[in-house]
Amino acid sequence: MELGQLSFPLSEPVAIAHRGAHDGEIAENSLEAVCRAIDLGAGAVEFDVCNTADGTLVVSHDRWVRVGERSYDLTTTILDEADGLPMVDHHLEAMADADDVFLNFDWKGSGGEERVGELLEDHGLTQRTIVSGTDPDALVRVRRHLPEVTTGLSVDTAHGDLVDRMRRCGASAVMVFRGVVSAELVASVREAGGGVFVWTVPDVATFRHLSTLDPDGIATDVIADQLGVTDFRDSLHP
Repeated sequence: MELGQLSFPLSEPVAIAHRGAHDGEIAENSLEAVCRAIDLGAGAVEFDVCNTADGTLVVSHDRWVRVGERSYDLTTTILDEADGLPMVDHHLEAMADADDVFLNFDWKGSGGEERVGELLEDHGLTQRTIVSGTDPDALVRVRRHLPEVTTGLSVDTAHGDLVDRMRRCGASAVMVFRGVVSAELVASVREAGGGVFVWTVPDVATFRHLSTLDPDGIATDVIADQLGVTDFRDSLHP
């Protein structure tokens, strides 16, 4: 399946820097984590994106965030960088400069799909991005606004009708929790012409084990270890 610069199956499982290259000193999903993953040589970077009530896209794993003493549902609130939330534009600028790295844009929002398409197009990332998400209807809306983008349906439980669900929402790939991925699942998606990506491994040993199933990519929380960087902290201050 040809998808711009993405073609399934990929030649070997790519290591995806899950929420960037983060550790105790660098926060996950931060711009620094994304830039560090690129600098380390990651073939792909993943980060999470939500929308605020006014359509602004911010980098956050959860719709509910805590600012000061209060918690907010991002989709019903207007917040900005002054509230400590990173705008997605800066992350996309970093990815745009890394032309050999593909992006897994994990969509956690609701109702901001038109803006997703606009920003990916503005930054020239349409051909090397997978927009993933758990909501099939949201993926349909993403492709309605940007038909050429690759989308991936995220699942955390085994579904006998997974291929049908992928097709119904126009997705070209599935993003599968490591606990339910299997050789049979990979084979069925492959037969349908789709890609298979696995999330999220905590160590290199698990990555190696899951690689034997031949998925297209595996998200990892230890990208430096996976890429063979012997001292992550030394790499922060060359």
